[in-house]
Amino acid sequence: MNVVTLPAAVEPEEWTIVFHREASSRWFSFIAFGKFKHVSAFAYLAGLNGWVIHDWHAGGLQVAVLPHSTETCRIISTLFGGGEWIKVRRQAGTSWSGFRLGTCVGAVKHLLGLRSNALRPDGLYRYLVRHGWNTSAIQPAAGRPADGRA
Repeated sequence: MNVVTLPAAVEPEEWTIVFHREASSRWFSFIAFGKFKHVSAFAYLAGLNGWVIHDWHAGGLQVAVLPHSTETCRIISTLFGGGEWIKVRRQAGTSWSGFRLGTCVGAVKHLLGLRSNALRPDGLYRYLVRHGWNTSAIQPAAGRPADGRA
């Protein structure tokens, strides 16, 4: 099998990771004790002038690619506005995350190429903050995604 690398225009180098205080079900809220119950991600695709949303739930992975517009920015702010955002650059190489375990944390670690032992959203949050990723400058503002595109 030949491996084909996607052009940089369609593969984001930087993702906004969103830590949610609520999970999609009571069961996940119970087992993900701590401040954060779920984690997901989105990124701007400059080459396509659009956004990609990456969200793993018990029902499977949901991926959406949306054109850049005021409505899309509103959708992103509505979906992710209640969470805490951290902008993270994808790491070179591959992760040994626990994506095969089927968790939102494993999916995000795999997406970013992180080599972290975090199993719960709180653990991943602490890992990112400990390794210097900034949380303060990228909170959602006035119906716009974090990068300020409108």
